Amino acid sequence: MVFAQNVMRKMSNYQIINQTKYCPDEKKIQILINEMKLKLPLSIVLVNEEDMLKFNAKYRNKKKVTDVLSFIGDETYLGDIIICPDYFDGDFEELKLMIVHGILHLQGHDHYKKVDIRKMENLEKKYLGIK
Repeated sequence: MVFAQNVMRKMSNYQIINQTKYCPDEKKIQILINEMKLKLPLSIVLVNEEDMLKFNAKYRNKKKVTDVLSFIGDETYLGDIIICPDYFDGDFEELKLMIVHGILHLQGHDHYKKVDIRKMENLEKKYLGIK
């Protein structure tokens, strides 16, 4: 699922496609993404609960809303992160966590085993500046 692979902003390595009324602070998102030193561009798609329910049902066969989904791209495009701000009432700190969490998934991290859970949590804390 590639939302906007060929429509990246020239000065940026990400694009936000906002299909909600939520207005995130794009400057703070850019700072966060810069700190992660990504080599490939990505899309962050903000959707409402109804759309997230459809994505989750279609791609994970789960009939419930979730906070974030990640879709890996290819060798030229990191992928898409689908986020539902309604899931966490639009809290910006939670949005940052979902962005980092989604990027880590795009980079191949998961959280199925305890050791992987700890590794992902430690990376999330690192990028969010949590000690």
